[in-house]
Amino acid sequence: MLERLSEISKEQSLEVKLRAREDFTSLSYDIKSLVWDIDELKNPLLSYPQKERVLIFMLWMDNPSPKQIERIVNLLGRETKEIKEQINFVFENETQEVDEAIFILTDHGKREISWNKKNKPLDGTFREKVKQLRNEGYERAVIAEKLGKPLSRVKHAIQILLREGEIKPWERPRSQETIEFDQKVRQLKEQGFEPREIAQILGNPRSRVYESLHRLRQAGEIK
Repeated sequence: MLERLSEISKEQSLEVKLRAREDFTSLSYDIKSLVWDIDELKNPLLSYPQKERVLIFMLWMDNPSPKQIERIVNLLGRETKEIKEQINFVFENETQEVDEAIFILTDHGKREISWNKKNKPLDGTFREKVKQLRNEGYERAVIAEKLGKPLSRVKHAIQILLREGEIKPWERPRSQETIEFDQKVRQLKEQGFEPREIAQILGNPRSRVYESLHRLRQAGEIK
């Protein structure tokens, strides 16, 4: 599928890097498809290190286990410590491009990856609360705030609920609170403020602002 690379810098291509290791042709179609989807993202446009971080995180979320870590190590030729650091970085930090790429590739159902149901079970009460708030139209950052839990735990819960079919990709109407928040974000964006500044002005996590900006782009309200 190298014709896909006509508009992608080869220096920034996951496919080219993996082919250089002679591993690409032996990969499953699911992994190849994920690599292509990451390479073809234009909004956000990712650097190679960011693409690799997204790939590592999504493969790990597909099967969070020591064996999966080992598979990723072999795939990318990295040390185990490096792979674990990349996974922890996504959980513990809010980075616009990486967070938004993961959000697009999962929540919006651009692609499907198999989900290992042997994941650690979610606490039943927490699971139901996340599911309820998600179905009411609240995004991840708001759910975390309402439940008093780390955003990383809510992200993980939503990933599991999506893969197990407990919730659907976000096609439902937004809550009134989310609509009002999106309009505030749009106004500040039109005034020239950056996402980091918008988050500071509104007193909200950057991740919530990134999700709002993505919804606004999808709706054609901003570019």
